[in-house]
Amino acid sequence: MNDTSQAATNLLDINFGLHAGDSFVMISDGGKPALAAALRDLCQERGIGFSEFVLQEEPDYELPAEAVRLLYGATAGLISTRRSYTHTDGVRGAAKAGARFATNSRVSEEQLVGGLLGDYREIARIGARYAARLEAAAEVRITSTAGTDLTFGISQQAGMCETGLYTTPGLVGNLPAGEAACGIDDGTGNGTLVVDGSYPGLGQVDEPISLSFKDGAIEHVSGGRASELLALLEAAGPQSRYLAELGIGLNPNFVIQGNTLLDEKIAGTIHIATGNDVTFGGSNNVAYHADAVIRSPRLFLDGEEVELPVV
Repeated sequence: MNDTSQAATNLLDINFGLHAGDSFVMISDGGKPALAAALRDLCQERGIGFSEFVLQEEPDYELPAEAVRLLYGATAGLISTRRSYTHTDGVRGAAKAGARFATNSRVSEEQLVGGLLGDYREIARIGARYAARLEAAAEVRITSTAGTDLTFGISQQAGMCETGLYTTPGLVGNLPAGEAACGIDDGTGNGTLVVDGSYPGLGQVDEPISLSFKDGAIEHVSGGRASELLALLEAAGPQSRYLAELGIGLNPNFVIQGNTLLDEKIAGTIHIATGNDVTFGGSNNVAYHADAVIRSPRLFLDGEEVELPVV
């Protein structure tokens, strides 16, 4: 079995847990023909309904009505497009009606196939352990040899885990996947975060960018492409500067390549997000959420160092 066939098998069997009589839809940018063909053949073999919708153009927000109708008629679906449709009314509505979906954006066929070859049952097992550690902790400190030294509170936060397993009706999340995460307590967060992995809108960071935080918000930006990062924050407004998320990468199948959806999942990395924190139970509903990926960090929970997943 080649990698593409194995990826298709994993997607149907492990990530979605589909069986004869179920139905599957793939909505794509047209750049994954081999995977789409493998999924079509496998669904036909197994008595699973298959539909495909290729977007000729990608609307700014909602999927076309025809694509949304396919979502409502499916048991599960993969949405792999140039822009993200995860948090749209069509996807949310179909999920509420009982479907389940995995999404990604700006991911090549090669990247997607490689991501689907991961051991998601193991990722889920490890992720549950880290999510429990986060939920039990009150204070976080992150350091790195690049100069990061940032402390903030998580005493009011629930631990979460994005496992890549979407076997229950109503679930929506990313694939490739693999992170444990939590929100960050409002008004906490002091110190320095040195971004040396990647940053949304900038891609892979070749020269580190230093973010200084005071009382939970970015106060100063310097180094590297600081002016570009500041421009992104200015365009999003002042609420984009507030700490939103701590994430721990769990997936060993990737290296830093400038795509946040993949980079933030890399085992051995941490990402710190600012902006929208509604997913984590917060109230900062700004139209901005940026995950800054940190290489080779050290993580301390309530003063005790936590060993991170091995790359």
